[in-house]
Amino acid sequence: MVEGAEVEFVADFRTAFLSSAAWCDKKNMPQGLKELTEEALRLPPDERVVLAESLLLTIDEEHDQLVDEAIMTELERRLQDFREGKVKGIPAEEAFRRIREQLKNRS
Repeated sequence: MVEGAEVEFVADFRTAFLSSAAWCDKKNMPQGLKELTEEALRLPPDERVVLAESLLLTIDEEHDQLVDEAIMTELERRLQDFREGKVKGIPAEEAFRRIREQLKNRS
């Protein structure tokens, strides 16, 4: 049961972290970055994937470490909530079924 809950909150956290990060908020972006982002979003999905992968490869280890630390802090908090009974776990099979369903609906 614990494994399924961990899978679910890891997947949920990544989505929440990436969608709520301040740097994703276009209104706070410098104008040039905002224009570049808008132009990139007009690319077809397969080209956006290539662009994203290319950009991710240029990120230095220090930035990766900061993101990893933020993720670990949130994961530790969520695990503590689980252990303290503040949240309920679900079986791994159910977590994977939900993830597969979400991925299927994206296509």
